[in-house]
Amino acid sequence: MAKIREIILGHIPSGVTINDSAATTAVISTEIEFHPIDLRLKMEYILHLFIYDVNDQHDIPLLSTNWDELNVSKFSKGDFKDDFITKRSVHIKEDQLNDLVLHLETPIQIIPGKMQKNTSLYARQFQVFGTLVPAIHQASAWSNPIESQLFMTSNSITKQESLK
Repeated sequence: MAKIREIILGHIPSGVTINDSAATTAVISTEIEFHPIDLRLKMEYILHLFIYDVNDQHDIPLLSTNWDELNVSKFSKGDFKDDFITKRSVHIKEDQLNDLVLHLETPIQIIPGKMQKNTSLYARQFQVFGTLVPAIHQASAWSNPIESQLFMTSNSITKQESLK
């Protein structure tokens, strides 16, 4: 299976205009190393790239993946949650697998006006989280939420009291 060897976020100006319509284009350079089996099987992948404004320690991403989609939830281990800025997905097709290493240059739009308003406007620490999902992989999903009322009966009260 392939692995991401390096992700570099580059080409962001030292100053970024903050409003809802001003967009800054950044370029994410990604280096992916493929296993020889990937080449032999002509394996396809989807590369998901997420730009965050990291406010403290990295939040831990919890991934729910399918071949063509990815949902990310975060577990914040620090005092401040990271701000999600933007996402870009890139389909890596079998005709791109000519060598064991693939270099991708992915342009991505950053619109800082869509950031959360409770964070500092003076400086940002942009970082990219990337994940590579192969065509042959696990599939996962959440069901729709259903709300239900819980009722206590005299039997459940008796059981709870006997446990004390």
